[in-house]
Amino acid sequence: MRNYLLCLLILPLFLVADELATPSFTQQAVAATEQGMRDIAILNRPLIKVNGKTISQIDVIKKMNAFLYKNYPEVIGNKMPMYQYYSSSWRRTLDDIINDELMLLEAEAKEVTVTVGDVREEVEARFGPNIMESLEKIGMSLEEARQYVETEMLVQRVMWMNVHQKAMQKATPKKIKESYADYVKENPPKDTWVYQVLSIKGDSQDLAQKMIAIASSTDGDLEARAKAVTETFNEEPDLPSVNVSDEFSIELSKLSDQHKQALEDLKPNQFSAPIAQTSRRDNSTVWRLFYLKDKLHQEPPPFEIVSEQLKNQIMQQFAMEYAKDYFASLRDKYHLSDADLKEMIPADYEPFALK
Repeated sequence: MRNYLLCLLILPLFLVADELATPSFTQQAVAATEQGMRDIAILNRPLIKVNGKTISQIDVIKKMNAFLYKNYPEVIGNKMPMYQYYSSSWRRTLDDIINDELMLLEAEAKEVTVTVGDVREEVEARFGPNIMESLEKIGMSLEEARQYVETEMLVQRVMWMNVHQKAMQKATPKKIKESYADYVKENPPKDTWVYQVLSIKGDSQDLAQKMIAIASSTDGDLEARAKAVTETFNEEPDLPSVNVSDEFSIELSKLSDQHKQALEDLKPNQFSAPIAQTSRRDNSTVWRLFYLKDKLHQEPPPFEIVSEQLKNQIMQQFAMEYAKDYFASLRDKYHLSDADLKEMIPADYEPFALK
């Protein structure tokens, strides 16, 4: 009760339109604030009127909350992620609401409908068996949830008729094969070599050469060989450094010429002969012993494996293009211009702040 009183005292400070300072909007704001937004100040105001309906900032919040509940329920009630999502997504969400309202007009004109039973079934599937408890978390009433789901279902059908169906027709077998040819060009066959290197470097080349010879003739992996070398020559003054690299896994096209020459004649699980190479760091001589673990060859996946993925990518590409054109045509048809939107909602308008 104390929290509700606190919200009732604070929220009116952020309501900038007198006509929205009514019990219904205040109650909605309180419900939204109680569910994870206690520390987020909401500047509520009417944003735009579409299809005879005034869309407010709270309407935008409710749609964002419904999206979070469906896709990222763990974020609900987490102040910072919610604030970041609200701040970055509210304009895009408002655009979606505007497009939805315009498509509802199209659905009405073309007599596109959904049944009450379908809506009820989807609400139950969306919000689970404890519907009222789930809706309370996102500040939405049962009737609002039904309207939200009904709108979503109608919009999906209108989008199918005007966007997705056309996009599907573009994903022809010829187009998919052309896309696969491009895919193969961008993902050519790839050779990867996996190996390690034992390096010995010091001022005495004679001593370094003796040490690499011991490493070459010793059994075991490079770590064991390095240990044998160190133990054999531990009495020597100014002992050259002995180092075993981490495992390298490098594409052949990116391999240095020195390493490539040392490895190219080896088969997996073979060691090279001792090799004297020049350090790129200081041009000194370094004795190296290479151990090739594996040579991996990877071909692009066959057409049958990626064809469905390529088909979906083609449809998505054309769906985005068609949707952009379709929404533009709807706004032109119903006389809603970008200039009108900018006038009603300035570019620097920011409705959220952390308390």
